[in-house]
Amino acid sequence: MNNRDTLLIAHRGATGVDERHVRRASAALDHALPIWVDDHLHARDVAAACSDVRRLAVAGGSGTFRAVVEGLIAAGRLEDVELLPLRLGSGNVIARRLGHGFAIRGWGDATEALPVIRCRAHDEMGRPWEGHALGLVGLGTIAQAPDDVARLRPLLRRLPTAWRERCNALAYAASFAGRTPHAHHEEVTLHLEGERIVCPMVAGLLTTGSLREIPVAPEPGHLALALLGPASRRTIAKLLARVRPEVATWRADLPLSADLALRLAWRSQAPQRIFLDEDPHWVRGPLDVTLAGFAQVVRGGAA
Repeated sequence: MNNRDTLLIAHRGATGVDERHVRRASAALDHALPIWVDDHLHARDVAAACSDVRRLAVAGGSGTFRAVVEGLIAAGRLEDVELLPLRLGSGNVIARRLGHGFAIRGWGDATEALPVIRCRAHDEMGRPWEGHALGLVGLGTIAQAPDDVARLRPLLRRLPTAWRERCNALAYAASFAGRTPHAHHEEVTLHLEGERIVCPMVAGLLTTGSLREIPVAPEPGHLALALLGPASRRTIAKLLARVRPEVATWRADLPLSADLALRLAWRSQAPQRIFLDEDPHWVRGPLDVTLAGFAQVVRGGAA
């Protein structure tokens, strides 16, 4: 018998999700009620409608998890629901950030308040747009990588989870390295705490998570911002191994608080490609970044 206050949202399109995995996950998680969703928008709508649920497990990747968080934000329940990301997507950035392994053993008692950053801009039609991220936001050239990686998803489905994650990370690095030497250097203006900083940008990265692949990640309770300027092929080789602080045109660690207010404005009025936790979007600037709140997530060791 399924537990009605414990749900399992399963994304059909996620590379590691199938009925066998979902059945096993449900049984291990106190017989959580499985709800299948077709895409991220569907996942967000289901999460927004979960008015009485206390615990939500998410079978999918970081994009699916982010969509569920957005649904809880829309319902005003971000800090009321305990969340568990299962390692069943392509990159599983958030699940790995929290220290989860491949086996699903139960909910456990250890939780963590994971910061959620809010990004506001306008869509291609000039309408207000809002998105959220728990791990990272990519700007400029690096934001084109999700489209390149998406073409590999049919191949990634055939791989075991560990290899799928490694290949996903390598595909992102290869896309970024291949595009950057030929990239247009979009001038960006950064507004922060009354300061105005102008610099050329090939790519930018905002991150709230401590990820092994991104050594510019912040200390706990901080938001890291790194803007990369024009780079040679030799510099790109360094970037593949490690995004070094000295490579960044501009870099900062910002305390995450309710007072956080960051604005990035592009010189061009054309739509810009960005991604939120591997989910790409087209937006028109400026991009305003604030703290939306904290999601209550299960830490590794429980799953």
